[in-house]
Amino acid sequence: MTVWFITGASRGFGRELTAAALAQGDRVVAAGRGAAVGRRAPAGGLFK
Repeated sequence: MTVWFITGASRGFGRELTAAALAQGDRVVAAGRGAAVGRRAPAGGLFK
């Protein structure tokens, strides 16, 4: 299992990368501007 540190995870490429990493069972530490990261989390949430 890999741990990813992803910035810009609230939209665009960062959000897609976050979703892909979570889908393959990796852990993700995601950052973005404001509280939008948590509200725009991929299905299943950011925390697994």
